[in-house]
Amino acid sequence: MRAITRRSAAVVFVAAAVACGKDPDSHMPTAPGLPTYGTVTIAGPDNVAPGQTARYSAVVTLSDGMEKTASGATRIVWLSSSGSRLRVDLTGLATGLNSNGDVTLTAEVTLPNSTARIRGTKEVTVQPAGTFRLIGTVSEADTSAPISGARVGVLPSSSTVGADSLGRYRLYGVPADATIRVSSLGYETVDQPVHLTANSTQDIRMNLSGPRISLSGAYTFSVEAANSCASNLPPELRQRSYDATITQNGPQYDVRLTEPRFRLDNQGRGNHFIGTNRGAIATFEIQSGLYYYYYFFFFGYPDVLEQLSDGTFLMIDGSATTTQSGGGVSGTMSGDFFRLSSGFPNNPGPLASCVSSNHKFTLAPR
Repeated sequence: MRAITRRSAAVVFVAAAVACGKDPDSHMPTAPGLPTYGTVTIAGPDNVAPGQTARYSAVVTLSDGMEKTASGATRIVWLSSSGSRLRVDLTGLATGLNSNGDVTLTAEVTLPNSTARIRGTKEVTVQPAGTFRLIGTVSEADTSAPISGARVGVLPSSSTVGADSLGRYRLYGVPADATIRVSSLGYETVDQPVHLTANSTQDIRMNLSGPRISLSGAYTFSVEAANSCASNLPPELRQRSYDATITQNGPQYDVRLTEPRFRLDNQGRGNHFIGTNRGAIATFEIQSGLYYYYYFFFFGYPDVLEQLSDGTFLMIDGSATTTQSGGGVSGTMSGDFFRLSSGFPNNPGPLASCVSSNHKFTLAPR
């Protein structure tokens, strides 16, 4: 009797489902899923003074938008990108050490009853209490070109930092009210007052100290080895001259050596270098791509590599600072004359070298 009753009930259920136009084999609706973990945010101060401590906590945002502080069954691993600058223990207590700068603080959270891990990071600045970090870029006022190597400091201190190749600088420990001094060869010095209440950004624009040197055209590029080491080289390699053309784009020079005596790589490197105008000063940079540590090793390709008639090579590299002279520019170059073996690049051992800060550098119109 019980079996008949159950079958009858099943038949009634199916009939009712068919009568309502529903598939009896379809799945029944399920309850909404529980929220899952999504992201981790680190809560705590942006600055920690050397010798002081600060407490940080990991806040986990669930998939439904709710937030909760990671604790209890949740496992947290705290990491510092610079243990010599900011030390953090297992509980999230951080201690500033005696080195100003930025540190990336990381909280790695392991989800309860799971092996899945999610991470959050926070940038923390270590600097004295009541001071701030100031970052920005230094560039030309008229072209917005970055000024690499510009010196940036806080008056009256003589300590400065150098802007990188993109003109970016970072100062730490700047007082709330201060004057920032920015200087660079060929530009007017800038004294910029700042009033800070937090870590801030301050971009600096610099004016040229004189007219810009125009160098587009055909030139003869000459370099002469310094007297202090010229005797290390064969007489014919102590002074070299090459036909060149210069293309100028605002403050940038591209110097290309046009004769066929240069050994080029598959990217066309080996016969050109770059320069930068700084008002009445023109600077040039010839890269060697050479690293020396008990032996010579090329991590790049030289900007200037002349193939000599005997199969050996002459590599010239260095940094030159020049001023206008006879329609062109001339000055001194700090760098090297290297005569390399015919085994270049696999065995680039030097046969002779002249290293000095007083080589002569000239670009004269043709």
